[in-house]
Amino acid sequence: MARAYSKDLRERAVEYVSKGGNRDDSCKIFRLAKTTLQRWITLSKKTGGDLSPMPMGSRPWKLNHDAVVEYAVINSDATLHEIAEHFSTGKSAIDYILRKYKITRKKNHAVRRARRRKAGSI
Repeated sequence: MARAYSKDLRERAVEYVSKGGNRDDSCKIFRLAKTTLQRWITLSKKTGGDLSPMPMGSRPWKLNHDAVVEYAVINSDATLHEIAEHFSTGKSAIDYILRKYKITRKKNHAVRRARRRKAGSI
């Protein structure tokens, strides 16, 4: 993953422009893209001069993985659709979590399971 520019570099580049320097010259001197410098200038105006880089990293999970796995183990006949409905999310999110923990799912729908149970009891 790429690293953020240092706060010192950000401040020097914005300060150069604020003291009357040309933006193109600032980009050449500090080896920046024009859009990067423009974002920093806008950020400086919004925050009153604070150019600290935003924290980098992944977003926190919206779903509790342990809860999904526990529900899938307890309700072993539940389909992806049923589990997704229980957690009010999409099937792909549930599928991703279950694959991560190497839990396989049945592909049969609840109606088909009910028919099989009924046919097996005859």
